[in-house]
Amino acid sequence: MISPAPPLPGGTVHTFDKSELTPQRSLRGRLVAVRRRRLAVRVRNWLGIGLIATFSVTLFAVTFFSLLGR
Repeated sequence: MISPAPPLPGGTVHTFDKSELTPQRSLRGRLVAVRRRRLAVRVRNWLGIGLIATFSVTLFAVTFFSLLGR
């Protein structure tokens, strides 16, 4: 499909290396960042496991006690 809009004027091409995007960190700073990220992932995983386990136990208790009440 051809667009009815007029073409945009060309601009200058700016090339940059990736060092402009990320700040330079020392090895210790990178290690601390990796440890912090791993801890955050571990906490997130255990929160998910706890949520699923809590839901399962609640569902079991509701079912069990409703069967006892009959």
